[in-house]
Amino acid sequence: MILRTMKRITICFIPIVLLSVILNSCSKAPSALEQDLTDTLSVLCNTSSDKSSYIYGEPLQCKSNNSHVGDGDVTEKIASLVTFKIVDILEEPDTATAKVKLVSPDVYQMITEITSELQEYSVVTLLSTLEDNLDGDYAVKEYEVTVTLKLINEHWYLVPNGELANAFSGGIIEKYSTMGQEVINRLVEEGETDG
Repeated sequence: MILRTMKRITICFIPIVLLSVILNSCSKAPSALEQDLTDTLSVLCNTSSDKSSYIYGEPLQCKSNNSHVGDGDVTEKIASLVTFKIVDILEEPDTATAKVKLVSPDVYQMITEITSELQEYSVVTLLSTLEDNLDGDYAVKEYEVTVTLKLINEHWYLVPNGELANAFSGGIIEKYSTMGQEVINRLVEEGETDG
């Protein structure tokens, strides 16, 4: 009798366990928004990816206006080393915002260290050394970026922004912007003292 009761209890629990497993696996499946964002960020990290990317408007500009900095494989290599994690998503009917944590090489720190060791300044040598350094151990920097997405034809399109581009550039865009602003402020101050 005890054996039969145990069998009945076991048989009753099997559907409950199966239902629990099914519900857990369903809840872990990414939403369409999360999947589109993940696919798009993966493509930005890996230009050879076969996943679809959904970018609204102009593609993400991770390159500097300086023709040397944006050329070659260095920019793509930096982007390929970026990792990301979607932290939070706030979805509305046709728009959404998502917080994304990104970790990328600290390119500005690497360039600072390389230039301090260069005997003679050369952009080609700088970029070559930077590319070599990206193959070894390097400092990283974390970014938490809020991105906007738009729902278009059943897909969520990422709206590029400067913070995201900066993270994919390894922080170089922000540093050059800050340095440029410091130069402008210094020139304005000098102009005020002259006049």
